[in-house]
Amino acid sequence: MKTRFALPVLALLAAPLTAQTIDTVGGTGSAPSRANIAKANLFQVDSTVLLTEIEMYLDVPTNDTITWFVYRHHSRDGDAAQLFTIPSTVTGGTGPGWYSSGFISVPMVCGNHYLIGAAWTSTVTYHYSIASPGDPVSFGNWQRARTPTVPLAPTISITGNDAAQYYQRLTTIGLNSVACGPVANCSGATLAPRLVADNAPLIGQNFGLDIVGVQPNSLVLCALADGPPLGAPQPLLGCSVYLDLNAAVFTLTAFADGTGLASIPLSVPNNSALVGLQQAVQAAGVGSTIDMTNVLGLTVN
Repeated sequence: MKTRFALPVLALLAAPLTAQTIDTVGGTGSAPSRANIAKANLFQVDSTVLLTEIEMYLDVPTNDTITWFVYRHHSRDGDAAQLFTIPSTVTGGTGPGWYSSGFISVPMVCGNHYLIGAAWTSTVTYHYSIASPGDPVSFGNWQRARTPTVPLAPTISITGNDAAQYYQRLTTIGLNSVACGPVANCSGATLAPRLVADNAPLIGQNFGLDIVGVQPNSLVLCALADGPPLGAPQPLLGCSVYLDLNAAVFTLTAFADGTGLASIPLSVPNNSALVGLQQAVQAAGVGSTIDMTNVLGLTVN
């Protein structure tokens, strides 16, 4: 069982949470049957949430093991990496109905895309309806379907558009750990890169920042300032900066690869006194022009 990015129970209890929300996508318009396969929906996440349950509407004819999974990628297309899997033994032969992962705790961070679904081995009937990319849910929107092979691979390539929206329910709770703020405006900028966090900043755990869409092989500067992002930007080098430049500012550097992606690993010390600490983060690609990202607001949980 892989639970690398699961939110610890103590952190969950300590985090400021909102009421749970249940989103339902798909329907029973089509009901094919297949064995040794996985079915999943890809979602764009605009508001950071904690995923606490996955459900799929299935007809399982015999006892089986359903493997629930979540994959993440910073963009819609590309190689999504496995974040979480958990198996559940189910009793078949009861007819169509909702099957559940049980309680889980997987942060889904704004700015990312998550592939969420289930895999099985027996000949199971699953259900779907047809939808278009952008179909809204409470934390963002549905983008497309995917049929991963079994056994599940560490990464899954995602591209194009599969309009089959699998009948699925997701239970989530809002998290304050990462807030995606406005995009900066830079005079003379040629690109509009994005800054995303790959996980929530949790006590005693690692997380990272992805800077997506800068000029290939360029220098990337990332600044972290104490306090939340500013409500109104400050001008700097012809750009809009949402950091409090009068606060303590820590700068990190990285180099983008040939695709224009830079990743910066970070960690939160194992110190409970840091719970509630707020920082604003913004990055820029420095090439033939300066291209500034959006701002992120980070709150340690």
